[in-house]
Amino acid sequence: MSVIKSNPFDTEETGSRQGIGKASEAKLLQVEGEAVEVERAVTQRGELKLQRRGEHYELISGGSFLMATYNGESERLLVSAALDVCRTDSAHVLIGGLGVGYSLAEAVRHPRCGLATVIEIEDKVIEWNRRFLHVYSNDAIFHPRARVICADLLEWISESEEAGERYNAICLDIDNGPDWTVFESNAALYGDGGLDTLYRLLAPGGALSFWSASRSPELLLRLERKFGQAEEIAGAKPERGEPDYVYVGRKREYRQSCCFAVDRLPTASTSIEPGNDANPQQI
Repeated sequence: MSVIKSNPFDTEETGSRQGIGKASEAKLLQVEGEAVEVERAVTQRGELKLQRRGEHYELISGGSFLMATYNGESERLLVSAALDVCRTDSAHVLIGGLGVGYSLAEAVRHPRCGLATVIEIEDKVIEWNRRFLHVYSNDAIFHPRARVICADLLEWISESEEAGERYNAICLDIDNGPDWTVFESNAALYGDGGLDTLYRLLAPGGALSFWSASRSPELLLRLERKFGQAEEIAGAKPERGEPDYVYVGRKREYRQSCCFAVDRLPTASTSIEPGNDANPQQI
């Protein structure tokens, strides 16, 4: 069963991230002021630049707009949507991508979060958050429940599975969605094999969420097949273009009674059984 709904925190403000190469000028034009370069760095993955426009900062990757501090509504929604359906107090949240810190800020603010682990591949992005961007995220990067690690997310996921790690929420914002990945290797996360791996990393009752710059009916269908039910939540609609989207799937809780597993999902609708994890395909 799939559920499509609007963001309950919808406002008239535009989102703060636009897909790389996808109508990024539309959002840039809504912020007045000339862009002034603050710093730039060359990494193994290309050039990164931090620039300031008026009172806000923008992250530029390879000459294309990546994200900014304009408001971060959809980045916060990515985390709140997962934690709101997670039944665990003191949840361990895994966040893929630090960005400008809004997802992390939502995690440490949320009453169900016990620890937020952020995996960010660019150490310069972490440095810029510590030096410049932390004021926009309420100093989330310095919060005692925040742990920020410079690593490749795909490698971290593989190592976490080998170590038997389990997370109560996994919130991923490392691409512009399954149809517009920053790196080709990231596409594996959105396929059946990637979802199998992420499903196994979730504790019972845990939730998985993805950020996307555009609608992805295929991802919604895959999540529905894997989790039995899934949600598509639209963010605030910008003046031009389409809104950002968040996709959420929740792993069932099982209580053993004799030889039967009892479904404890809070829904009266009929759900599809979650995917068979036998002989799982690895990322």
